[in-house]
Amino acid sequence: MITQKLTIAGIPAIIWGEQAAKIFIAVHGNMSSKSDQVIEIFAEKMIPLGYQVLSFDLPEHGERKNDPRPCKVQEGVNDLTSIIEYVKTGWEHISLFACSMGAYFSLLAYKEADLKQCLFLSPVVDMERIINNMMTWFEVSKEQLQSEKEVVTPIGQRLYWDYYCYVKEHPIDLWNKPTSILYGSNDDLCEIDTVLNFTRQFNCDLTVMEQGEHYFHTKTQLDFFSNWIEKQTCQGMNKMMKIRNEAVADYQQVEAITRKSFWNLYVPGCIEHYLVHVMRSHKDFLPELDLVIEIDHQIIGNIMYTKTKLIDETGAEKDILTFGPVCILPEYQKKGYGKKLMEYSFKQAVALGYEVIVIFGNPNNYVSRGFKSCKKYNVTLENGTYPAAMMVKELKPEVLDGRKWVYYQSPVFEIDEQAAIRFDAGLESREKKYQPSQEEFFINSQAIIP
Repeated sequence: MITQKLTIAGIPAIIWGEQAAKIFIAVHGNMSSKSDQVIEIFAEKMIPLGYQVLSFDLPEHGERKNDPRPCKVQEGVNDLTSIIEYVKTGWEHISLFACSMGAYFSLLAYKEADLKQCLFLSPVVDMERIINNMMTWFEVSKEQLQSEKEVVTPIGQRLYWDYYCYVKEHPIDLWNKPTSILYGSNDDLCEIDTVLNFTRQFNCDLTVMEQGEHYFHTKTQLDFFSNWIEKQTCQGMNKMMKIRNEAVADYQQVEAITRKSFWNLYVPGCIEHYLVHVMRSHKDFLPELDLVIEIDHQIIGNIMYTKTKLIDETGAEKDILTFGPVCILPEYQKKGYGKKLMEYSFKQAVALGYEVIVIFGNPNNYVSRGFKSCKKYNVTLENGTYPAAMMVKELKPEVLDGRKWVYYQSPVFEIDEQAAIRFDAGLESREKKYQPSQEEFFINSQAIIP
C-alpha cells in the first residue's frame, strides 16, 4: 500500500493511497497514532474504492509523543482545523473517519464542515460526562480542579480545569451529516445511553458489536470492524445513482416506498402514501418537480412539490413552493441520498423560476439544507403564529425583503382520513404501533415560537 509521509502545519501526517479525487480524514483516539491498526485496515478498505486517507498524530501521540503541548481539546480542535484547511486545497469530496476522543474533537472542529460521510468507531460524544465520572471515581472536586488547574489521577490520566471549562462552554449542538457509528456493548468509557441519545438527536446509524470493547484490538473485533466498513462503504459508494422525474409506471412503487418510510414514524401507521396517491391529480401538483432517486436502477426515494403562496399586508401574492412527502428507504438513509435529492430539486426549482420554499418538518433534518425558522423571514400562518416546524428557504437571497407574509398551504394537504384508511386497507397488512419518534413529532408540531 502506497503511503506518503508529510508535515502539515507542524503536524506529522500520512497520506495513504495513490492520488484520488476523494479523501477521508482519519482521526485516531487516545493512546493511539496516525498509523494505528484500525486506520491501516480502514485505508486498505477505502483505497480500492477510489479514496485516499489522511491520518495524523494528535499532541502527545505518535511522533509527537514528546510534544510539550498537552493533548487538550483546544489543541485538538486547532490541529483538526489545520488538517481540513490543507485537505480543502487538494480535494473537494471530503469524508471523515474518527475514533474515540478523535470523534469528539471532530464534532467540535467540523460541525460546520461539508463532509460527505462520517464513520465513527467507539466515539466519545459526551466528554463532560466522562470528565465528571473520572472526578467522581478519583474523588476530585470541581473546587480542587479549579484551584490546582491540573490533577493527575491514579491511572495516569490528567484532568485540566481549562479543558473542563472548554467542554462545558462548547456543547455538541450541531451535527447534520450522514453518520454511522460502531459501538462495543462492553465499552467501559462511553455509556450506551449517551451514544443512543446522540444517534437519536442527530439521526445517525448505529451498529452495536456484542462483547465489543471501547478499544477494538482483538482479531474478532477487528474482523467485525472490517466487515462494518465494507457495509458502510461498498454498499453505498460504488453504486450508480440517478435522479429523474417520476413516470406513471413508478406510481405504485413510489407509494410503497413512501408507506415503508413513514410507517409508525409520526403516528401509528401513516397516511403519506395516500397523500402521494391523490396529490398527482391535484391542480397544485408540479410534475416537473416530481422526482425519484435510483441506485443501480432501483428507486430508493422520492420528493414531490406543490404550488402554494404567500400574501403580504397589502394583499400582494407571491407564488412559492412546498415539498412533501420526501423520503428515502430506511436501509438507504443516513448515506447522503436525501441531501442529493433535495439539492437537485432546488436547482430544478430555480430553473423553473421559483424563489422561495416553505415546508413543515423537523428542523434537524432541514437546517443543514439552508432552511431557517419562518420567524426569521416574518412568515406566519393565517392566525399570526410562527410554528417551530415551519421553515423557509430563499432560493433567491433577500427576495422576501423583511415584509410580513402569511403562508397559505395548498388544499391538497387536507387529507380525508377515512379515505386514507380505506386506501390503506387494500394494501399489505402492517402492524401499527407506538414508537418514540411519534412523541417527538407531536412536540415539534405543537410548538409555537413566541
